[in-house]
Amino acid sequence: MPLDAIQLAILRRVFQVEPKFSRGGVMVTPSASTLAPAVHYIRITPDQDDMFVIDFITRKGNDAMASGYFHEGHFYISEEVISGWHSIDHLVDVLPRITW
Repeated sequence: MPLDAIQLAILRRVFQVEPKFSRGGVMVTPSASTLAPAVHYIRITPDQDDMFVIDFITRKGNDAMASGYFHEGHFYISEEVISGWHSIDHLVDVLPRITW
């Protein structure tokens, strides 16, 4: 199931950018004013039920993956509430790496 209007609004509020549709989900890229984030962008793709797969694409190739969900107006990844790019940069350091 694709992201609905409320979920897109939550992403806009959290990241202060407009999500772009990509590969059955959305891609969120940091704004130009964000200070050198470690993560180049995240891709949020519907998985099953109300869960989403989040791919973290980093600038250094240390890509990671996690699951996430929306609950009561918040966006969670790996049980952590996300409040902006600083949350994403912190998470990518502790998540398992993707091995292709």
